[in-house]
Amino acid sequence: MFMQRPHLVTSRGFIRTRALLLLAGCALLSACGGATSGSEQDPSAAGASAAATSSAPATSSAPATSSAPATSSAPATSSAPATTPSVAAVPTNFTASAGDTVVSLSWSASSGATSYHVKRALTSGGPYSQVGAPTASSYTDTSLTDGTTYYYVVSALDSAGESANSAQVSAVPAAPALDVVI
Repeated sequence: MFMQRPHLVTSRGFIRTRALLLLAGCALLSACGGATSGSEQDPSAAGASAAATSSAPATSSAPATSSAPATSSAPATSSAPATTPSVAAVPTNFTASAGDTVVSLSWSASSGATSYHVKRALTSGGPYSQVGAPTASSYTDTSLTDGTTYYYVVSALDSAGESANSAQVSAVPAAPALDVVI
């Protein structure tokens, strides 16, 4: 019978191979937690799978199922959650001292900070505008108007971002008093 219809032997071999690969793929998918609904399955492949498994010799399925380990497609990040780096601490001990058209600011360095944002306002509580970005824990604001009150805050920056603002300080630049001799 096969001599008269050689295409049947080729078709059955193809279907058997496809069915074994399909079963191996389903085993891998199940091992990885994947699932498919009935509407997503190929009905011809499912029928071929049933026909091939019932008529296939037992030795033909061993190479197909052992060709890929079930753990090869497991995600590497599923076992440990990622940690989010935290921003530097808010600067503390912030002080201001006024001079003639200048205000000198200093604060305690924040651990891990790479730079700071010094911000100034003309109204208590802001809004603040950035006036400097020093890498050290001090800054001198220059070209100010004597007799005007300036309000300052500072924040720390690191690779994770910017901290909240420090407590506010204020200063009033003033010209030095002149000694008058009469």
